[in-house]
Amino acid sequence: MTEAPRQARHDHHRIDALIQLLLQPGSLQPVRDAARATGREEPELQNEIAVRLARCCLAGELTFEAADAAANALYSWMLDDCVERGFPEPAFSIFTAFDAGEFVRDPADGDPVERFTRPALRRILGDG
Repeated sequence: MTEAPRQARHDHHRIDALIQLLLQPGSLQPVRDAARATGREEPELQNEIAVRLARCCLAGELTFEAADAAANALYSWMLDDCVERGFPEPAFSIFTAFDAGEFVRDPADGDPVERFTRPALRRILGDG
């Protein structure tokens, strides 16, 4: 196996582990510690996490509820540093796409996840 596929699989495992930490209630400190241990910049990891959440939700690998919960925790993490460097993109746009699916604006619109979140995620990811 070449180094690139092995590295990509390793990165997915690392990002998935960070997502699992985001889903744990309580402090974001374990997420920050795990992120720091990667040696990579937080905004870069936040973007990778957000993209992975979006792809997993669209593929049905994560429920909307789980992906939305992780996106909300990710937002809290991003919020800590936004004054200094702003929100990373596409992480912030992905968060707002999940946020749009959290409530029904008008019952005539139907399911807000199908009406707002999924199309926005596909647009952000360049899938439609």
